[in-house]
Amino acid sequence: MSTPLRVEMISTGNEVLHGEIIDSNAAWLAQTLYQAGLPLAYRSTVGDDINALVSCFLARSHEADIIIVNGGLGPTCDDLSAEAAARAFNQPLVLNHPWLERLRQRYEKSGRPMPDSNRKQALLPQHALLVDNPVGTACGFMLTLPQCVMFFTPGVPQEFKVMVEQQILPIIQQRFNLPPAPICLRVTSFGLSESGIADRLQHLDVPPDVMLGYRSAMPFIEIKVSGPATRHNHMLRLMNQISDILDDNIVFSGEGSLPEQLGDFLALSKITLSLSETFTGGVVAATLQDDKRTALALRQGWVIGQTDQRLPDNQKLLGHAIAMAEACRERTGADVGLATSRILVVDNHIEVAVALADKRNEYGQRVRLRVRHASEQRVVVTTLLLDMLRRYLEAREIFGTYEWIEPQEVLTIPKGDVPA
Repeated sequence: MSTPLRVEMISTGNEVLHGEIIDSNAAWLAQTLYQAGLPLAYRSTVGDDINALVSCFLARSHEADIIIVNGGLGPTCDDLSAEAAARAFNQPLVLNHPWLERLRQRYEKSGRPMPDSNRKQALLPQHALLVDNPVGTACGFMLTLPQCVMFFTPGVPQEFKVMVEQQILPIIQQRFNLPPAPICLRVTSFGLSESGIADRLQHLDVPPDVMLGYRSAMPFIEIKVSGPATRHNHMLRLMNQISDILDDNIVFSGEGSLPEQLGDFLALSKITLSLSETFTGGVVAATLQDDKRTALALRQGWVIGQTDQRLPDNQKLLGHAIAMAEACRERTGADVGLATSRILVVDNHIEVAVALADKRNEYGQRVRLRVRHASEQRVVVTTLLLDMLRRYLEAREIFGTYEWIEPQEVLTIPKGDVPA
């Protein structure tokens, strides 16, 4: 059995090392390589320090089969990747005349003279092979070492992605016999904790070469089953078991989103929506814009301030939310009205109500949540309301069971009845 290729990434730049920017290139590359059958084995981050870069390049080149270096190919004094590579592997920097000419032509077409500093972007280690950058001024390059192939790429995301997809991956696929890409199956849950999910799934029979994993992204938890393509059928059976166990709390499958899941149902049913928001302050409406089908289904939405002091106790939150859901439905002629109430702080928790109204019934629930940052609370309440809508569209029990959302009061009111 052949040894898997060891693929590594080196991210460069003080702005990445010091956390001034999020290294989105690293996340994108890891996902892209995984899908190509080349999961990253190791990742390093190095600042704009020539000695640190030389040391890292040398050390990692003795451990990896393939290294992708990102950043440090610009025209300024802190762009050091080409110089560090030349020092590390005892090669002088030489001028790549074809790339320099291409830079000049690029500036001429834009009606500007090329700054002298851009000449630096055509200086490459002597034995490097140029890797084309069709959308920017920083060419990449490739160094073939006795133990390792290193690719050097610019840090600008749109340039980096084009070069990886159009240049680097094809080179790797041509030079190496790659295994079939691994498979990752996913479902996403709402209202459960990681520990609670783990307890429910602990008796599953998971083969040694298949991995069961979790990823938390407030307010969701993604459950993943990943493994080799040869295990696809077993992984499907395992994922079906997981779906059966967590059924009521699974909000979508695959790499989609809750708005996409809602969009599937709204497109089929032609149901239209209207919306009244208080505490969520427009977050529900913004979330519905994430899918064009949910955006089209939303006829109108209102955001109402929380300055009204006429709701002095939590007992009136639910009635207020239900009344607003019905009022916005009636006013717009939509099939379904949705609403979020204002909030009240009670014993270091917040209480809030969400409601849904259609032509036959009004549904509402008042819940208690832990005090979090306001933006997190709005996302949680938004998701709670949209989960009600999902359940309604899927003809499920409209009120879910959640581990970390405490129900205080629920109401289902057939039309004709009046809430107390």
